[in-house]
Amino acid sequence: MSRPPAAAETVDRAEFEAYAAAVAAAAGDLLPGYTSIIWKGSTFKPWDGPYDFLPGLSDLDIHVYRAGGPGDPFALRRRLLERIGPAPCDVPLQLLVLDTATLPDWWTLVPGTYRVVAGEPPPFAVPSTELLLERDRHGLAEARAHAEQVGAGVMTKHDEELWSYLRGLRWMFPPVLFRAVSLCGVPPEEVWAMNRTRVLEASRAFGTLDGVRRSWVAYLDAALAACVFPGSPPEAEAALRAGESLLRVAHEWVSGRPDRPVDRRQPTWWMKV
Repeated sequence: MSRPPAAAETVDRAEFEAYAAAVAAAAGDLLPGYTSIIWKGSTFKPWDGPYDFLPGLSDLDIHVYRAGGPGDPFALRRRLLERIGPAPCDVPLQLLVLDTATLPDWWTLVPGTYRVVAGEPPPFAVPSTELLLERDRHGLAEARAHAEQVGAGVMTKHDEELWSYLRGLRWMFPPVLFRAVSLCGVPPEEVWAMNRTRVLEASRAFGTLDGVRRSWVAYLDAALAACVFPGSPPEAEAALRAGESLLRVAHEWVSGRPDRPVDRRQPTWWMKV
């Protein structure tokens, strides 16, 4: 089966620029007192190859930093969608409203991975290389549990639910190669500023990553095919199978390394002092 064309060849990226700006404007109106609104993720990073954007699976990530968080999230979602409508290409809108007093455990944000679209830069310090590496070790150490979650979930789904299930799990799979390249010695602050095309190129310098890289590419090829036929059970199942396999391969790879995950620490390092 031939690989689908790169999104840059079939999708007008300017639509996402405009939609991100519209989300930020609406969120700013509905959430007075915000500090910062940023756009990040695969719709923000450059699209240099077919893996950099997956229509229907790549998120449009907008993060709002605000004391007190979102308030009533149900009302916020309804009012926001009334103003802006759905995202182009059925892309999932990942709108996070983060309480600046209680950011999530291990929260990180690396320069070069986002754009400030309203307000000031996010109000916390850039994490250290060591803390980013700890996060990446933990992410790969959890891969086997995530693979088991994929398999258990498939058992409960009808065929017509597989595409929605794949969309729900979309966050699990693409970060795997980023984390592995980071643990191989490329500074994580550089790795996470890369798009998928660049991290794939960087991974070729490490022979130990051959298995992880092949599995990562196999997942993305299957995911692209599923995006061409959204809702089709065979393509969605193939992508889920490839994603589960990728997670198992990644866990086996990281389990053979000497650098073990450390205990989680209280997330005080992100706060400005």
